[in-house]
Amino acid sequence: MIAAYCTNVHPGASLDESLATLRRDAGAVRALLVAAGDLERSAPLGIGWWLPAAAAASLVERREGEALPRVRSGAIAELRAALAAEGLRIATFNAFPHGDFHGAVVKRAVYSPDWSEPERLKYTLDVAAIAAELAPEGASMGISTLPLAWHGSHHPALRRPASAAAASESDALPRRRSESARDAPERGRRRPVPSAPAGGASGSIGVAAEPEEAGLRDQVVRQSAAALAALTESLAALRMRSGVRVHVDLEPEPGCLLQRSADVATFVAQHLRPAARARGVDETTLADHVGICHDTCHAAVMGESQSAALATYAATGLRLGKVQLSSALRVDFDALPFAERPAARAALGRFAEARYLHQTILRRRLATAQHGRDERDEELRFYEDLPDAIAALSDPVGECRVHFHVPIHLDRVDAALPALRTTREELIECLDALPAGSTTLEVETYAWGVLPGGMRPASLAEGIATELRWLRGELSRRGWDAPSAAVDAP
Repeated sequence: MIAAYCTNVHPGASLDESLATLRRDAGAVRALLVAAGDLERSAPLGIGWWLPAAAAASLVERREGEALPRVRSGAIAELRAALAAEGLRIATFNAFPHGDFHGAVVKRAVYSPDWSEPERLKYTLDVAAIAAELAPEGASMGISTLPLAWHGSHHPALRRPASAAAASESDALPRRRSESARDAPERGRRRPVPSAPAGGASGSIGVAAEPEEAGLRDQVVRQSAAALAALTESLAALRMRSGVRVHVDLEPEPGCLLQRSADVATFVAQHLRPAARARGVDETTLADHVGICHDTCHAAVMGESQSAALATYAATGLRLGKVQLSSALRVDFDALPFAERPAARAALGRFAEARYLHQTILRRRLATAQHGRDERDEELRFYEDLPDAIAALSDPVGECRVHFHVPIHLDRVDAALPALRTTREELIECLDALPAGSTTLEVETYAWGVLPGGMRPASLAEGIATELRWLRGELSRRGWDAPSAAVDAP
């Protein structure tokens, strides 16, 4: 089993800054693990390297008449030397954030450019060329990417001012407990896109868009499918040139065009495969170069069973290229005495911060009488960001799940805040469902720096090392051999 941690937790908007953080921060994590006996002195530490667009572009050049970029002469030798000096080895790449992921305010900008825009394809091919040079010949290397687009950010006409987004919440969406969320009817304007992204079928927590908006979304889905088909062609050519199979893995996320495993299945069947066939790309080539990145936090926020999501991905015919191990924040107000709920709401409010988007889903259990008997219904509300949810929770009920990547080893985020829990058990469910050695495991707790002050460790390196020790223990209990770095099988 390949175990690594993602370096998007560190600043690195330029190549120099990225390499400096690898030397300073990743090197410090490795030193702590070696000192504690958790890593052999001769073993490298695996990293998932977040390489933003500006850094990637500085490493490649484009020659006239060639569609694929080439890595600058001497650049790979410099990179290998820098990694070797710190005992690091790249296990996977992260090409989701295109720009500065550590700016003062990131929010929805992390989804731009999306897969309907040529800049996304160019950026991904730049990273792919670098990945192919760094991986041994005959191996493969994965790159995680965004799930097409944010549900309403793909066209300027659909971008609401932040004040308007915060001013109102999505309409209530009741459903029977026996229904899956994707079968529920669609209502309201502030919900994620439906599970069937372009077919008009009723979907997940999403809404039926107005005709103009629905048409624009359908256009984005079609353009994204065409871009991914073109990407597949280029990655197949890159494989012929380098001997390395590079695969780009779609990462479903709450509020995006692909937010559940069912969304991925629909997109692949209705859009990606037809787009690939139109370019003469066969099923095998498509499956070799486009895969899935399953994020355990994202699935937990969406209320999706980890094992069921993995089964749905397997049924698409695409490979599971990577599992990002992460935990969401949750609080079950219904499990608390009424007198304690305001304090729990206030504690949750401590996690509202200015940099990242923290999509929130509130599940409320409702009792209704049907045909002379009581039945349990659920009402789901989606909020684009945690401050919106906090403002709406004047009478806290139900369970809140928040897209806030909290440390994976924690079950409670703070002993002084017992009502605030994590979704660690669902991360463990995912580990239980994975065959040993089947994919890359990457710890992705990028939010250490925006945790409430009292929760931050004295040293970021120690926090990351603690997560990796916990993961090592989980893998050892399953009898899995867990080298700290490797590359995929071809």
